[in-house]
Amino acid sequence: MTRTLRVETDPPGARVWIDGVEAGPSPVEVPFTHYGAREIEARASESLPGLAPASTIVELEPPLWSRFPLDIFLEVFVPIRREDRRVVRLRLEPARPPASEEEVEAALGRAKQLRGWAPDRPIPPGRSP
Repeated sequence: MTRTLRVETDPPGARVWIDGVEAGPSPVEVPFTHYGAREIEARASESLPGLAPASTIVELEPPLWSRFPLDIFLEVFVPIRREDRRVVRLRLEPARPPASEEEVEAALGRAKQLRGWAPDRPIPPGRSP
């Protein structure tokens, strides 16, 4: 059985990483052995400046004919070549411009205000005041 994962980006030519390993420029097609979750990230290449990275987590579920006990039966009694081809598409959006000085000052003011609400107790992670 052949299993392949194809990653396409809009615009094409972005660099693609699958589970933290660079796979190459898009569109890229890589073989895979095991099903499960895959983290896919696309970053703009030098030829595509000004685009923000895009990422997603894709759950690769095995097809019905590849699940126990059907998989054993089919491999033994119906030994034909099977192909499982998955396609993931990512769109790279224009990057957000850097924050202006006014935006930075406003954010710092809000941070100081939040610190004033609970000066003696730290805010636990994941909680808001």
